Amino acid sequence: MDIITKAHKYLAEHPNVSQVFATTDGFLFLRMDHARTHAQSLEDTEVLEFVRANKKEEKTFDTLHGNLQEVKGRIANITDIGILEALILQEEGEANRKSVHKLLANRIEELKKQN
Repeated sequence: MDIITKAHKYLAEHPNVSQVFATTDGFLFLRMDHARTHAQSLEDTEVLEFVRANKKEEKTFDTLHGNLQEVKGRIANITDIGILEALILQEEGEANRKSVHKLLANRIEELKKQN
């Protein structure tokens, strides 16, 4: 069973749970910090969040939230190097995903070359 199916099945079977977090090895967690801790032991440290459909509108927006492709799409529109540097610090304090660090650093270099 793939991660998406597993997460949706769990949410369907547990109506009082509004969200679950999954690591790339397929484990589900009720708390983001537990998922992040477990993910640190993996090669791919990404943590995916699955939110019950009717609860999603309550979630606040975060540029770094989501998978690598989602983050890449969001930071492509950022042209302020200071904001990108702040996002690096935020990522270090939260999920600390190497792939996101690299993505942000590459975007900064790209902007420096344009100037």
